[in-house]
Amino acid sequence: MKLTQKQIDKIKHGSEVGLGISFVLLVVLGLIPEIWGIHIPKFVMSIVLTCFFLSFAVLVASSFWASDEEKEEFKRAVKDAMQEAREEEIQKKRIIPSDERIKSPLKGLTPQQEQVIIDLLRKKILVVNGHLKTSELKHLLKALSLDGNLDDHDLDKVIAWVEQETGEIVDGRNLKYDYETKISDKEVTKWGDMIRERFELIEIY
Repeated sequence: MKLTQKQIDKIKHGSEVGLGISFVLLVVLGLIPEIWGIHIPKFVMSIVLTCFFLSFAVLVASSFWASDEEKEEFKRAVKDAMQEAREEEIQKKRIIPSDERIKSPLKGLTPQQEQVIIDLLRKKILVVNGHLKTSELKHLLKALSLDGNLDDHDLDKVIAWVEQETGEIVDGRNLKYDYETKISDKEVTKWGDMIRERFELIEIY
């Protein structure tokens, strides 16, 4: 018997529910002996484990034939969960006692201008393979330095400050090497123009 798309989507939903329930049961059954000292028969755990893996297998299989809307909903749910976890981790990293915060290497800038630079670091520098994209970060920093707005004599301090303000990791080894040997004048100009344009917007408003 050929299943309709609606039936496949229902099976997928059912497997998601079954997976969630069986996971909770596994956790609860694992805690009962430790908390209340009650022995759980092995066959009970076996049944719950079987339901868990069966639900997982059905979920994976049904996902291949789920409707496009179902697939997109699943992708959005996973993406939202990952983004939420990422934002929570970033917020944790940003909560640093004031006496332990690294002093900004920026110089000659107003508080509003410094915030512009921080916003650029947070929103315009991509994160690739778990760290801020070196090819973008080095040109932004070099543009600041050439305009006299960054003290880059101690790159380790600059890197630590960037990580503090963004909550992201910097590939320090590659950044320090590329910062001295692999700089594109075109990219420096691009970032410099972007920074100056945003500074001008502050003056207008």
